[in-house]
Amino acid sequence: MAIACLGTAPAQQTTSHQLWIYVTGVIPSDIAKVNIGLYRSIDNFPKREGTYKHHIVHASNDTIKVKFEVPFGEYAVAATLDVNANNRLDRNSFGYPIEPFGFSRGFRPSMRGPRFSECAFQFVRQNQLIYVRLSD
Repeated sequence: MAIACLGTAPAQQTTSHQLWIYVTGVIPSDIAKVNIGLYRSIDNFPKREGTYKHHIVHASNDTIKVKFEVPFGEYAVAATLDVNANNRLDRNSFGYPIEPFGFSRGFRPSMRGPRFSECAFQFVRQNQLIYVRLSD
């Protein structure tokens, strides 16, 4: 009888899947770090403090691979190479980054920063791979 009283509906669980981000164009260094941010449409893309999930990895190789455990859905990726390990993306006097950076879907900004919709992709299968190329 006591077990029957516990028959409340279970909380809805969101299943996480493996999404792999490969960042290429990394300049290996003993001090440099690669910052990889994963964003949803509701997050503050591409600001670092607005990420849904975030990894910081030492720039030990020319390709960095990271795994995010997230539900299927729409995401965008922004990655930067913090060459001098000062924990920020250095910019010139016009506000343009002077450290390597890249976005999902190969987006390259010219006169303005990217919009989420320009970098968004659909994460729909387990172990899906997304490539982001860093460049100046």
